[in-house]
Amino acid sequence: MKKVINLISHYNEGKDFSADFIKTLDNSISIKIGKNENQSELMHSESGAFSETIYIYLPVLESIVKNNLKPIFLSIGLGAGYIEIMIVAYLMKNLYLKNNINEFCIESFEGEARLIHFFRSYFLEKEIPLPFKNCYENILELSSNYFELDKNILKLEIKNLIMANKINFNQKFLNSTILKIPVYGIFFDAFSSNSSPELWEENLIQNILSTKNAENKCIFATYASKNILKKILKLNKFLIHKKKGFSGKRECIYAERNLI
Repeated sequence: MKKVINLISHYNEGKDFSADFIKTLDNSISIKIGKNENQSELMHSESGAFSETIYIYLPVLESIVKNNLKPIFLSIGLGAGYIEIMIVAYLMKNLYLKNNINEFCIESFEGEARLIHFFRSYFLEKEIPLPFKNCYENILELSSNYFELDKNILKLEIKNLIMANKINFNQKFLNSTILKIPVYGIFFDAFSSNSSPELWEENLIQNILSTKNAENKCIFATYASKNILKKILKLNKFLIHKKKGFSGKRECIYAERNLI
């Protein structure tokens, strides 16, 4: 396995959980979670965790605003929280959050309970391991700079949304999961099928895209370009737009259902 030369910190919680924090090429931090090197996988492209998030997932938010849809989202794969922070920052920047605060909701799913605990605790101003704190600080700094926001105000807004149960954290999305409210934007940022095969099963993807969980008008994005995703998106009447993948990857998926 290729040796990572930009490791900046390491966290170890016994034999069952460890995390390496990697500085990617745009100076944003990604995390590699695993019991050992054979089980670990970097959450983002080494070319840039923040840049990849913006490239793949910001168009979902732009389409939500453009089409005046309710800001209700499903995030599969909390990870380091890039998507959740980006959602709030972008919607704050153009006042879409303020104008639609009653409808706003993020349902975020993450199989690793510690990632939920550390992210939530950071914004609720509780003590967490320093490498995770530094990681979230890095993401906040990059996001606030990109969207021209005050970092402390952005952090406080996320705290308030968590406390108001407008950002909700869940451990596993299952074949039987039914969200309280169908969503208008879907961010499918799961680990690869090698690391998280259960998230790439046809029945589960079908459940995500069905009208039980996804509104009639809906936008979907992922870094992946798997044929199984394309097949189920088409079966659920999503129009797939051709899009080059991030940092040399051949393709990624951006799809819309019932949008002009």
